[in-house]
Amino acid sequence: MRGTQAAGPGVPQKRVAFVSHTAELTGAAMSFYTLLSGLDRRYYRCFPILPHDGPLLRRLREDAYDPKVVDFAGWSKLSAVSKTRHYLTSQNIDLVYLSGAHKFSRLINAFFAASTTST
Repeated sequence: MRGTQAAGPGVPQKRVAFVSHTAELTGAAMSFYTLLSGLDRRYYRCFPILPHDGPLLRRLREDAYDPKVVDFAGWSKLSAVSKTRHYLTSQNIDLVYLSGAHKFSRLINAFFAASTTST
């Protein structure tokens, strides 16, 4: 059974990864934060993933989330995808939310989708 804490009798929490293209608190990242922080923690366990330090990272920590930082920039994109995939798998993630129109979002989506269909 996935989830560490029951959302109700026999109902596990859904484990949701939130991948943001930025750690700034502007535009799409504000929508990202509003959605993530608005979920009922009895039903959802959230795993934020950000590309760098910034105001969003600090706000998530203040709100008792444990965000993971994965550098999506430059030549290391393949490494970032591999690290993110490993993290998603190790946390038994049920759903991945990708924020922003960013190449990394499309890349991680394709990579994660391929890994779930090959198992």
